[in-house]
Amino acid sequence: MRYDLDGQVALISGAGGGIGGAVARLFAEEGIILGLNDLNLVAAERVATAVGGLALPADVTRRAEVEAMVKTLVDRFGRLDILVNSAGTRVTMHPLQTIGDEEWRQTLDLYLTGTFNCLRAVLPVMLRQREGRIVNISSICGLAGCAGAAAYSAAKAGVIGLTRALAQEVAPLGVTANVVAPGFVETGFLEGLGVERVQKIKEATPMGRLGKAEEVASLVLYLVSKEAGFITGQTISPHGGAYGNTS
Repeated sequence: MRYDLDGQVALISGAGGGIGGAVARLFAEEGIILGLNDLNLVAAERVATAVGGLALPADVTRRAEVEAMVKTLVDRFGRLDILVNSAGTRVTMHPLQTIGDEEWRQTLDLYLTGTFNCLRAVLPVMLRQREGRIVNISSICGLAGCAGAAAYSAAKAGVIGLTRALAQEVAPLGVTANVVAPGFVETGFLEGLGVERVQKIKEATPMGRLGKAEEVASLVLYLVSKEAGFITGQTISPHGGAYGNTS
């Protein structure tokens, strides 16, 4: 199914990663103009070369860099219709009591403050347009908690609360905000878990497999479409039937 999204402008953070890259590819097929953010310029340019769009290197934990990135995109295309927050990195798994102060701060900065910075930068544009779609990527860890990933679980739970509050604030102004909280998906995120643990996750998932980035991207695409205009403040978790965490 194709949606009437041709010519809309989207900013995707973490566009060089698995889910962000899959979203970019699917959006490009719909004729969406892409702003492709990644801290790694090479990764952003690789996606831009493959699907088209403007590579926008920026550290989402730094407010000034995010605001400059959004200004560049809006100056270039005159509007901003869609924001997908999917910036992230591989998570190191270990018990809560071994989490250092710096790791705690860095994890919350990337996943929660980074999302907040992007929201804060794009909202003036969307509210001026009285139109916009926001999808924040959380995780099943933000819903159920994942042993060995306490900081990550806390940050991703924070994304859900942040989005619910935002959705209520901006709904009267034509902007929707939703969360996609995937289960375990075949991306670089799993590299730190090890083969044995990944196999246990598969076995604990009723569908018997990991998710695919393209499956998550399809849900994101629907949520930014006009057909999803009455859906806001929701958290949808594609997880293959794993209602509790499988970690």
